[in-house]
Amino acid sequence: MSDNTSEANGGGLLNRRGVALLNDSAVSDNTSERSGGGIYSDGSGAGATLMLNKCTVSGNTAETSIYVGGGGLYLYYSHASIANSTISSNR
Repeated sequence: MSDNTSEANGGGLLNRRGVALLNDSAVSDNTSERSGGGIYSDGSGAGATLMLNKCTVSGNTAETSIYVGGGGLYLYYSHASIANSTISSNR
């Protein structure tokens, strides 16, 4: 998933209180105006899980001045399992 924009969180993917599994995927060149330019996983209230396997998360941007950030990914009350993946060149 690439070249997407969000006016809030999660430019490429927003996982809200669920389980997101990405396998052999690329999340690149996405932008959010708040946090999680590439991926935002929000488990507030019920928990969430993000699983990345053989993935690349790169070139994503969180354009924020008042929120937390997380250019590549941002986990909020969320669990993550990341294997054989590359997270690089995010801002």
